[in-house]
Amino acid sequence: MQQTLIIQEQLKIFEQYLEKSVVSEDPLISSTALHILKAGGKRVRPSFAIAAARVNGCEIEKLLPLMAALELIHTSSLIHDDVIDGSDTRRKMPTINALYGNKTAVYIGDFIVGRSFQVISYYKDLRILDSFNKTVLEMCRGELRQLADAYRIGQNIRDYFYRIQRKTALLFATSCECGACVSGASDEQIGILRRYGYYLGMAFQITDDILDMVSEESVLGKPVGSDLRQGNLSLPVIYSLQNSYWKEKLGQFILNSKEDPAEIEKIIAMVNQAGGLDYAEEIAERFIKKAMLEIDKLPESDAVNVLKGVASHLAKRKY
Repeated sequence: MQQTLIIQEQLKIFEQYLEKSVVSEDPLISSTALHILKAGGKRVRPSFAIAAARVNGCEIEKLLPLMAALELIHTSSLIHDDVIDGSDTRRKMPTINALYGNKTAVYIGDFIVGRSFQVISYYKDLRILDSFNKTVLEMCRGELRQLADAYRIGQNIRDYFYRIQRKTALLFATSCECGACVSGASDEQIGILRRYGYYLGMAFQITDDILDMVSEESVLGKPVGSDLRQGNLSLPVIYSLQNSYWKEKLGQFILNSKEDPAEIEKIIAMVNQAGGLDYAEEIAERFIKKAMLEIDKLPESDAVNVLKGVASHLAKRKY
């Protein structure tokens, strides 16, 4: 409990640092960047960096540039996603593209990417720079694959894993890996924590995709079934397309539903009846168990117990 409170206190310090990291001489850049940062967010990736670093002991001041770079990269990806998806709201607030237009939003996203690299250059450890750079490149590959796979009924679970590894899991892995590096952890500890982050990142995205179909708009901050509306076929849907006796009918619904809320509800009902949601929950639980097995390789400590608690919390996440 004390370790968790420490992380929460460190996140308060981080918020001030994060806001300063996007301040620019250009008032439009500053105001728009601060708009999305102040919209909230759970700061999951910076939290993972803190938790991983605390296994070996580390002062928050050493972690702040890493935490900021991680959150800035994540934020820039959200801005670009909102442009591509034509989203008007994010975290129950207007998106930058809704307020200022797509062109401005793209450039603000690009500015934040550039600032993230500027911030991460604080470290001279090539392992940190290499991990961060490779992850950003892979995130772009994942986004491009998602565009190519939109409404592609014939895709399989391997295609889905390829996307979420790059869009989500690798940044979780990098958060833990780099947090461990900053703390001076051993190569063995770094490997364990990277794998832990990767497995939880996979579980996190699968859970997100489940919630997109079963939660409520007031909780999600966006319409239920948003992935289906954009043609992004998640694990529950892909499983159902491969394993239900009405897969051809389901495929036609997906291709023709687009923005019709009634049709989206029918698809979700069919996916649920086909066992797609149960299957996805099972796969998420498998990844969480893999993360737990990695953490079990580390000596018992308060910091390790926090990491176990994070995994347990993720298994019960409802938003």
